[in-house]
Amino acid sequence: ASLIDVVILSHYLGPYMLAVVELSMPVYMLVNTIAMLISSGAATLYAHYLGEGNREEALRYFSASTVHMLVCGGVLMLAGLFFTEPVVRLLGANDTVMAPTLSYAHVLFFFMVPLMIYVQLLFFVRVDDDPNRVLVATTVCAVTNLGLDIWFVGPLGWGPKGAALATCLAYTVGMAVNLTHFFSARNSLKFRKDCLKGRGLRIWRTGMPLAASQLGMTVSTNVFNNVIIRAGNELYVAVYAVITQLSMTSMAIYDGVGQASQPIIAAASGAGLPDRIRRVFRHGVLLELIGTGALALLYIVCAGPIASLFSIRDEELLSLALTGIRV
Repeated sequence: ASLIDVVILSHYLGPYMLAVVELSMPVYMLVNTIAMLISSGAATLYAHYLGEGNREEALRYFSASTVHMLVCGGVLMLAGLFFTEPVVRLLGANDTVMAPTLSYAHVLFFFMVPLMIYVQLLFFVRVDDDPNRVLVATTVCAVTNLGLDIWFVGPLGWGPKGAALATCLAYTVGMAVNLTHFFSARNSLKFRKDCLKGRGLRIWRTGMPLAASQLGMTVSTNVFNNVIIRAGNELYVAVYAVITQLSMTSMAIYDGVGQASQPIIAAASGAGLPDRIRRVFRHGVLLELIGTGALALLYIVCAGPIASLFSIRDEELLSLALTGIRV
């Protein structure tokens, strides 16, 4: 979704706007990291207990993850809305891009809870034997984001605020599509009240491996943004925005394979099927090698067209962008 934002913003308003999205990216990444941490941990334990045949314990982990999502999303929303400007300054925004970055980040903070629930449902609806609904929700989210981005940023002229609103509304629509699972015949997810005691720490510990790379990228992106904008200016941050978006596209392969493999491996672990664990692991590694190899080739060969997609035409910035993309 953020990739669509930067492409549409740069098309209508120039590469200068890439810096606005880039400086706000650590906010989006942090939300995604926490959501993945909770969701992947809880979904893994849910699948493990299903494999053992203990459905009630599995449902308690689903319920605990729901509570954690609502609490964390609410805290992030309130903190962000009350302290938007200090947060944006911490992210590295200078006076040149402060106003548009504030408007973009403010919208993101307002939608913290839907963003987190969207990620949670991606895990649990898939685990609950309804992967096609997840695919539909993801597709609807992407198409909605593209359409609203063009409308909000183009004809309506809402700028960065419009791009952020398009992204957040798209995630909310995707969340709504996944919520229809609870009204389907496939649904077996139920909320259990006695779900929190002794499960929170285990959820977070189990989810850490899948979220660790996302957390590392969140921290490094924030550090690089601060260093780059001080060493150069906001247009250099715009170039780094291209690198960040392409890196996140690459990580989507890792995340997709990881999210799809984790419940299968967890259920096999609970059922005591080591051969299935090894087989899924081998398939996952193979898929990642093929996917990342194909993307690497694409980035090296098509660096020029990719840079033009982000409306980078200044000779100096284009040279930096081409080098960065190929690296």
